[in-house]
Amino acid sequence: MLFAVKVLNRLMFFLELVTAAGLFWKRLRPRKWWWARLLLCLVAAVGAICCYVLGKGRLMEGVPGDFNPMLFWISYLLTVVYEVLSITLCGVTVALVFKTNVSTVVFVSSVAFSMQSIADNILSLLLWGSDQGSFTVQHFTRPIHLIAFLTVYLLVYGLCYRLFIRDYEDRGEDPLTRRVILIAVCISAINMILGGVETPQNSAQASQLFLFMLAARLLLGLLGLIVLFYLIKWTKLQFEYEKQEYMMQQQRQQYEVAKESVNMVNINAHDLRGQISVIKEAIRTSGKGGMIQDGLREMEKYVDSVDTGYHTGNSALDIVLTEKARQCKAKSIQFSAIADGSALERMSDVDIYVFFGNALDNAIEAAEEIADPEGRIISLCLRREVCGVVIHVENTFAIQPKFERDIPQTHKEGPFHGYGTRSMASIAEKYSGNVKLYVSGELFCLDCYIP
Repeated sequence: MLFAVKVLNRLMFFLELVTAAGLFWKRLRPRKWWWARLLLCLVAAVGAICCYVLGKGRLMEGVPGDFNPMLFWISYLLTVVYEVLSITLCGVTVALVFKTNVSTVVFVSSVAFSMQSIADNILSLLLWGSDQGSFTVQHFTRPIHLIAFLTVYLLVYGLCYRLFIRDYEDRGEDPLTRRVILIAVCISAINMILGGVETPQNSAQASQLFLFMLAARLLLGLLGLIVLFYLIKWTKLQFEYEKQEYMMQQQRQQYEVAKESVNMVNINAHDLRGQISVIKEAIRTSGKGGMIQDGLREMEKYVDSVDTGYHTGNSALDIVLTEKARQCKAKSIQFSAIADGSALERMSDVDIYVFFGNALDNAIEAAEEIADPEGRIISLCLRREVCGVVIHVENTFAIQPKFERDIPQTHKEGPFHGYGTRSMASIAEKYSGNVKLYVSGELFCLDCYIP
């Protein structure tokens, strides 16, 4: 019976850690058969804790009871070993239950330990008067202690989820830097070092030291959560910024290539149209070549399809509209554009190409998924108003887009999907404008206003 109680007391710590890590459920992707994996980890934890309790009991039996310094250090080291064991088991559980990488496992385990430490130390302070801060499974037989336990842990875990975990985003392509992992491990190590100290409770000074240790661990847990989540947020923002800069650089090069390509095609189309006119006139004056006339008319149709002839008053906009119109034609998408390119005189050519290129790429990607070609429609409107420029793009779609914080979430896989929207928003903000994305009936719409 005594052995079972000791095992349950130790198992409580592991369960508290796993519960804290479980708050990442909506932020991480569970694996297949996750419940069976979780049950397997629980069984393994019980087995490991049983071995620990048996080993500790045998080790402590061989230590002389009158040699207090040795008792203190052995007890201290065993406590630290147990905490390391429990955190490791928690990390293994996270790795087996969720689809994630080693860095995220270390991060989640460290956050779980900080949350458990905060709750445990608050509970110890509340129970200080009657139980000197020690809480075991025996307390569950007392309603007041059970209520205190549940209340403290629910409040602490709930607040931590609302303040930190709810806004956490795990992206497989976003590596957590070694600096963040090192800080997470250091905070956990310091917390374990402080938590392993067992102070005597037979004097006023010892009580003050114990209270100081509780307060130190409580503050360390809070500081750990704040530092870890702000560092991870800063790391992700830096990584996204570098990724967006890389995309912008690629799109700048793409603009130069597209500019050269469109100009060359338009020049050739213009020359070819002129040559066709000369041949047609020669045939007409000679009065021969009916079949040749038909062939030339087919050539004219082809030239007209190649030379879209966009003349909006802005060369960069002409290039992007020409390029995307050809893509739409190749994918049987009905594309129409009414644009006053002169209204974009404040924007650079690259910004125009990137903004409209991303907007139309997203529209093409959504429209081409419609099975019936008659339902594939994209329209663009750009006009100048008294106070600024209004851009409106709308397209039909087959899959209803899902929004998170007013941003549509892509269902495509890949490291750069989703960054086109960020690029458009960044360009609009550069010119003191804003972008709004929304669904209106059967249309996905983009509105942008630039003062």
